[in-house]
This record gives sequence, structure tokens and C-alpha cells, in this order.
Amino acid sequence: MDRPRELLATTSLSVGEIARHVGFADVYHFSKVYKKYAGVSPTSYYMKNQ
Repeated sequence: MDRPRELLATTSLSVGEIARHVGFADVYHFSKVYKKYAGVSPTSYYMKNQ
């Protein structure tokens, strides 16, 4: 989950685009896995870093 975190912090890609970029076909599954790993949803992390 380091690569998605880096992309969320440094690009303007959407969460869905990032999910696909790192190999997840389903953005909802990506969000669930990311939240379990990072403790926050990818959208929350993205908004905090914009």
C-alpha cells in the first residue's frame, strides 16, 4: 500500500484511477483494503493531502 499512498499524495489521479493503476479492478475493494491498512479511507487521505 505504499505506492497508492504515494500516488494519493503526489498526483491528481482519482481514487478509482489509482486503484486500477495498482492492480485493483474494483475501487470499493481497494478502498476497503486501503482503509484496513492505513486506518483512513483513500478519499480522506487524498483530501488531506490536496
